[in-house]
Amino acid sequence: RMKAIGNFLTALLITCALALVHGPAWAADPVRGAALFANTNGAPLSCGSNTSCHSGFPTTKRNKIQNGTNASLISSAITNNTGGMRVLQGYCDSVCAADIAAYIANPAAASAVPAASLSPSSLTFPSTVVGASASTQTATLTNTGTGALTISNIALVGGNVADFSLSGTCAAGSLAAGSSCTLVVGFAPQAASTRSASLTVSHNATGGTSTVALSGTGTPAPTPSISISASLLDFASVVLNTPSSSQTVTVTNVGTATLTFSSRVVSGAQAADFSANGGTCVSTLAAGASCTIGVTFTPSALGTRNASLSIPSNAANGTANVTLTGAGQPVPAPVSSLNTSAISFGTVTVNSPVTQAVTLSNTGNANLIISSTAISGSSAFTISANTCVGTLAPNSTCSINVRFQPASAASLSGTLNIVDNASGSPRGVALSGTGTNAAAALPQWVSSLPLSFSTIDVGQVSLAQTSTITNAGNAAFTPTAIALTGASAGDFQRSGSCAVGTPVAPAASCTVVVRFAPTQAGSRTAQLSVNTDGGATLSLGLSGQGNVVVSISGSIAPASIDFGSTEVGAVSAARPIQVSNTGTGTLQASALTLPTGYSVIASAQSGACYAVPFALLAGQSCSMNLVFSPVTAGQSAGDLTLTTNAPTPAIKVALVGVGTAVVASTVPDMSIPPSPPSPSVQSGGGVTPTQGSSISTPTASNSAASPVNLGAGGCVAGTGQKTDPTLPGMAALALLTICMRRRSSQRNRRSNPARNAISTHLS
Repeated sequence: RMKAIGNFLTALLITCALALVHGPAWAADPVRGAALFANTNGAPLSCGSNTSCHSGFPTTKRNKIQNGTNASLISSAITNNTGGMRVLQGYCDSVCAADIAAYIANPAAASAVPAASLSPSSLTFPSTVVGASASTQTATLTNTGTGALTISNIALVGGNVADFSLSGTCAAGSLAAGSSCTLVVGFAPQAASTRSASLTVSHNATGGTSTVALSGTGTPAPTPSISISASLLDFASVVLNTPSSSQTVTVTNVGTATLTFSSRVVSGAQAADFSANGGTCVSTLAAGASCTIGVTFTPSALGTRNASLSIPSNAANGTANVTLTGAGQPVPAPVSSLNTSAISFGTVTVNSPVTQAVTLSNTGNANLIISSTAISGSSAFTISANTCVGTLAPNSTCSINVRFQPASAASLSGTLNIVDNASGSPRGVALSGTGTNAAAALPQWVSSLPLSFSTIDVGQVSLAQTSTITNAGNAAFTPTAIALTGASAGDFQRSGSCAVGTPVAPAASCTVVVRFAPTQAGSRTAQLSVNTDGGATLSLGLSGQGNVVVSISGSIAPASIDFGSTEVGAVSAARPIQVSNTGTGTLQASALTLPTGYSVIASAQSGACYAVPFALLAGQSCSMNLVFSPVTAGQSAGDLTLTTNAPTPAIKVALVGVGTAVVASTVPDMSIPPSPPSPSVQSGGGVTPTQGSSISTPTASNSAASPVNLGAGGCVAGTGQKTDPTLPGMAALALLTICMRRRSSQRNRRSNPARNAISTHLS
């Protein structure tokens, strides 16, 4: 089998070699023949260069030039030196002779010249949606000359060739004088921007190339886009297990196509406390239309409750999200408390009155109704003043002044009883004191009203308030203990002249200075207690309201992103950024702007930022992915800007990337074969064409020793020159390929004398 294949290849190579020697059988070219007649491949003497030969043809015919219509006769004359024609040996082969013979036989045919007209010069396509196709447009190529127009190549070139397509009746080959063909161009934009390319036709007419400018604009496909009126719904405090009033989010379709909802999803740690079943939003929303979603909050536990409402849809800008927050508060009820459970008046001189105050507080969320206040026990204890009557509002206090005035020297006791509608009622304060006939101290507050402080920011310290203890007795007393007690004792600070171990003489006094420094938000209460060596206990109520200062701040990381180089129309790899709430309040993002060429792509991953607007609670973060898709070549830089409710509203990321131009590519029609090789131009100016080339008027640099390119990849020397040493090394397979393509290539090239003449002239 291998031997048979070898025999076949050998025979084929021999056939090819004979074809190369004797020349293929194609139609002679009178146009090329005219050029050869005037300059026979650079030979010292051309057919028409000597008056004794054939000068003056075709008007003057000498030396049997009529016989020149026979190509074999011309070849024989060159070989036999008939008429001295051996000077053409090595310069004019059988093809040359055949072309000259065709010219001699029909001189008029040599004056035929092609002319190309390609109309219109530009095709502009209407705006077309990306992914769709515009109606095709047609350009017409007409040969308005007198000779055959040879088309060597048809191509689409330019930055956006992939957006255009080419078909039609024009193809590589010959277009007769007066004939036309069509080029049909289609447009299917791949990106939303101006798109351009060029249609080029290479031919043998003047100019060598005809061009049609192609342009069109890609427009985005109609898409829905969702916008919401609020990214945060704050329900504040709502009574436990009681539905709140409904709050509404307005949803608007700001896109150009119908918005379709898939569902409403409430998610998060306390999702069960929120319901999003109200409103007018159904399954679809027309472009430009709006609808509402109603949300209610029913806290199932005390304290802050958070969740998130997602509104999935087919919107191009992703899923909209609303942050939900609220706080559960106890069922409305009063909470009654006293600043002390016992009052000791110590030793008091008979018939000398001393007064101390009891403070009653309502720390609940409903009115405290006080039914009665009374003292049982010794008649030495009486109520001298009372503001605890009727109704006490939530977070309010009242006071009851109890007087002790013993009528005899004895130890006495009693109870202050308070009846109200709070749990634990009735509640009482134990009263005790001792009467004496001896001199005794009478320590008491100048004002027994509680010290009430205004609302103070957490971490700050209030102005001081002062209470005075006076000695109304006839003996000195000495404080044995001064203390802050109660649930929020640490939120108050004490100073002043009253000091443990320092006596206070009769009719003298000392002071206690108190400041409020809340460590937490909300109602803060405590008691100031002073014990004396006489057994007296003085108590004073303290209260204040702590306020958390809300700070709004946010950050984005990283601060800058370099996307590097990306081809125009392509999309870079995604680069993530993280948005964080670095404050103590809710960060609300209201707008996002990006430089041209940059965009945010939707992400379904956990922790992804929802479409703007969105909200982040204190300490929360989310991420978004950025991509770079340049629309023009060159550097594209600018800032991503996220507008928020922070005091400095915009947080930014510096973006930079470089768009690189699409490499110009040729997209030939599949029906058009490749162009044949062009003749080699040497620096010395001598040119010998392959079949299909033409010859220009010789220059002074032409010589018989000039090497020539026979189109097979190597040079063959002219007369007197050695063969190029690279030719014997040609592979047999290359020779076989040339043999198979040579005839069609030669026919195309030999019909284009103007182009080859220009090449020779340029050398």
